[in-house]
Amino acid sequence: MDNTNKDLREQLAATQLQLGASQRVTEEIAQYLNFNLNHLSQCDQPVSWLHGRLKEEIESSVYLQLRMGLSAALMALDKASGLGTSNEQKVVIDALYIEEIRKGLGKLLARMEEFSGSQLWDAGLFLGFSQNWLHYLLRADLILRAYFAKQKGVGFLQEAISLASSAVKAALLELDVGLVRIELFEPLQTGVEPVEIHYNLRKLPVVQNLIQERLSKGNNLFVVDVISFPIRLNGKQIISGRAAVVNPSDWMQNL
Repeated sequence: MDNTNKDLREQLAATQLQLGASQRVTEEIAQYLNFNLNHLSQCDQPVSWLHGRLKEEIESSVYLQLRMGLSAALMALDKASGLGTSNEQKVVIDALYIEEIRKGLGKLLARMEEFSGSQLWDAGLFLGFSQNWLHYLLRADLILRAYFAKQKGVGFLQEAISLASSAVKAALLELDVGLVRIELFEPLQTGVEPVEIHYNLRKLPVVQNLIQERLSKGNNLFVVDVISFPIRLNGKQIISGRAAVVNPSDWMQNL
């Protein structure tokens, strides 16, 4: 009898160790993929819940694809922010709304587990565009590629933003949401509202030099900044576009 009780205690201890290990692994996976840890801690069976949710997201590939892409991008953004910044880099970060983008990514990822089907667009991505931070993300990707491709010190930030932007664009394609592209240094498209360039972006030497170089070649009235991107759904435009266009005389007077 004593031997039997000893064996049962040993089996119970081993089971508890395995359960504890499973819960730790579950928490690490949830943290890496930016699930809502508060929600997970309230589940009676967190291991089973996470397994079930991941299975749902795998079956609806756009969910898991977006979660993995944005989670990797968020990790890269955190690393980029920890590399230190010069005064000029701080101006770039402010002009590109990097902190707003980071917060928006985190909130979207934490809420994705509440969505299913078309809710990813209705309550997730559409809300992000309505709150502007998804416009900021696509704009930051555009500006970093156009103005800062050859600049030192922003490479890691550029890759992180590009990763997040690509994940969002891929999700929009799978959801049949039309993102109308606006390119810098091209004429303003019909239907896109002209606005002013961001004041912090305008005062950066690299931006001034590239715009001045194009003006000196006779180019004018081209797009130099994008505030919002046109979005189409079911053949109708549901979000309007706004972009800054350089005016040669005004630009020279206000340098």
